[in-house]
Amino acid sequence: MVNEELLEYFRSHAWRHSAKDLKKKATEYNYSEDEINEVIRILGLEEDLVENEDLSISSKTKKIWKRLAGLSIVALIGTIIFGIILILLF
Repeated sequence: MVNEELLEYFRSHAWRHSAKDLKKKATEYNYSEDEINEVIRILGLEEDLVENEDLSISSKTKKIWKRLAGLSIVALIGTIIFGIILILLF
């Protein structure tokens, strides 16, 4: 039986943290190795645990692109607000 609390934690954090980091954190909170591995298997995160240079680069690249996308959205919103203010002033 899967631990629903642990499953939800992994689901909500897997997009920004590696399975290795999540596993380490879950271990710190005294979840058993079997519970953690079951959640990793259910979510299909096994590949993230493989010690492979290519995968770690890929994971870092994903994080960088996500941050850039977030910054782009913030810049777009700022530009729109600035444009509205200019229109209202002139």
